[in-house]
Amino acid sequence: NAGKSTLFNAITKAGAQVGNYPFTTIDKNVGVAVVPDDRLRQIYDVMKSEKMVSTTVCFVDIAGLIRGASKGEGLGNQFLGHIREVDVIVHVVRCFEDKNVIYVNESIDPAGDIEMVTTELILADLETVETRFEKVKNQAKSGTKEFKDTYENLNMLKEHLQRNKMAYLFNQIDKVKDLSLLTSKPVVYVANVDENKIENNPLVEKINEIAKTERSETVTVSAKIESEIAELEDEERIAFLNDLGLKESGLNELIFN
Repeated sequence: NAGKSTLFNAITKAGAQVGNYPFTTIDKNVGVAVVPDDRLRQIYDVMKSEKMVSTTVCFVDIAGLIRGASKGEGLGNQFLGHIREVDVIVHVVRCFEDKNVIYVNESIDPAGDIEMVTTELILADLETVETRFEKVKNQAKSGTKEFKDTYENLNMLKEHLQRNKMAYLFNQIDKVKDLSLLTSKPVVYVANVDENKIENNPLVEKINEIAKTERSETVTVSAKIESEIAELEDEERIAFLNDLGLKESGLNELIFN
């Protein structure tokens, strides 16, 4: 209940089910968003092309994750399988208080939520690495230099993950790309905030601190506002953003990221 399906619908207009209870999303939802780019219109006008084709981004709304997902708890196995198919993880984090929207924990804790999800992804990756490590161990004892190098890389990667660090921060991740690790994918954190607390939100600052240490990006949006903006025509949308004191929709920043 972080607002990811609401955000997904605002981006793609796909009409995914949204509900006030955990695991509203069970089967993944797939939608396509057009990348808004004023430069494309300018090029189109100059080149006098027959048609204008915008770049698109495919978004996948995946089932929520709970502690123990790496061991199959909740929809863990399904969730992890869907994540393996994507190029970038957009991690929507709840940064709003609303007694009418159920929250699985006692209090709003974006840092704790991020830590839980990250840990589950790392544990799943650690299992993958340890399985490969055991296979290579015997080959490295009597094998070629290639096997020995692979053994050393896997050993260092295993220690890296055991320190609760994501795989993409491992300095030799290119040498183990065939493992298709979950945490080898870049992450964009989306702080879903209350419509009245878009600016100077202390909960967002906590996410920014985490993103900085992970070399990740943070985008601040109000999924509630974005869902309203998505229903407006262009002129109405601009006027609505101006009334809110915003230069552009948060979704535009997310799509460009």
